[in-house]
Amino acid sequence: MKINNILLMFILITSSFYGQMVWIQKANFPGAPRAYAVAASVNNMGYAGLGWVSGSSGGFRDWYQYNPTSDTWVQKASFPGNNNISSGCFVANNKIFIACGNDSSFTPLPDLWEYDPIANVWTQKASLPAVGRYGLGSFSANDSGFVSCGWSAVNTWLRDLWQYNALTDKWTQKANLPAPARCGPAGISAITTGYLACGEDSVSGQNQQLWQYFPAQNKWAQKNNLTGNPRFAANGVFAVSKIYVGTGQEANGNVLNDFWQYDTIGNSCTQLNNYLGGSRTVASSFVANGIMYVLFGYDNSNVFHNDMYMLTTATDLKENENNCINKQNAVCYKNNILFIDCIASGLYCIYNTFGQAIMQGNFEENSINIEQLPIGIYILKTNNNIYKFYKP
Repeated sequence: MKINNILLMFILITSSFYGQMVWIQKANFPGAPRAYAVAASVNNMGYAGLGWVSGSSGGFRDWYQYNPTSDTWVQKASFPGNNNISSGCFVANNKIFIACGNDSSFTPLPDLWEYDPIANVWTQKASLPAVGRYGLGSFSANDSGFVSCGWSAVNTWLRDLWQYNALTDKWTQKANLPAPARCGPAGISAITTGYLACGEDSVSGQNQQLWQYFPAQNKWAQKNNLTGNPRFAANGVFAVSKIYVGTGQEANGNVLNDFWQYDTIGNSCTQLNNYLGGSRTVASSFVANGIMYVLFGYDNSNVFHNDMYMLTTATDLKENENNCINKQNAVCYKNNILFIDCIASGLYCIYNTFGQAIMQGNFEENSINIEQLPIGIYILKTNNNIYKFYKP
């Protein structure tokens, strides 16, 4: 089929978790490469920092804000605490909380710090009234923070659960995880409930388990095991009734790059495209505007990273001449020109299938000339809209 005889249309999609998931590389974190860091989001702005890199005498205390709209990072007030390595992180009352973790001498701490994004101020809060820990699982539910599991020392696993009330600065012990004690689970916040995924337990080692906690009933429920190899130090987030879990480390030390989507309604698992950053463990993640961002971690070669990728949605290319001619909320391809009917002008960026930006700039009169692109599949981003297209 000749190019000038092709008329292709792809449907406008918003930033939601439906359709085919694709990875796109975003601006690198401006600080040093690291792992064992934390990340969170408030009001659709990302925040990340802390952590550690092999060979350093202590952990990092830097703290940055990420703006998804401009794809830029801005440095904020540095973290003043000592628990800056392998900490927990949750959001409550529009504040970010850093819980427990190791200090620079790798001593587990019970400390809790609050970050106010508006005031750009850190405040120490009531410490966890239990043993200090690192490699814990943490999540938010019903505007409360929860911390569970972790190590209090090497080969000393935990399974207790604690709830933090940000308004009263009080901790309350809740039902223990009804499973072997563990470290390195992925804590997943899901509005009114929370999850712990995978981890290394004291009986069978790395696992694929998924546990859901219901705060209103103070009860745990085991879900179907996640597909993929058993692992710990994985990444996990929740968006639009789906859980996304991936990367991490196997018992033999192999670092993984696979990612999985778990449907909380259908209780089923689907494999996604592998993480484009490559193998990664003890990385960090956050969700902003319904989109997952993954950053940091180290790979199979023990190389630490400060790159970041987002997992977003695109649709497969579909031929539909009528829709393209009518230009009903559509983007059309013809004769090496992308016609964008829904946006008159603005910024655009085209990515290859490795998530790398290969063409960007301003477009005018609803069109972008893509003659210079070789044959292949591409991702087009205009403002907050994502499209997938094939250039024959």
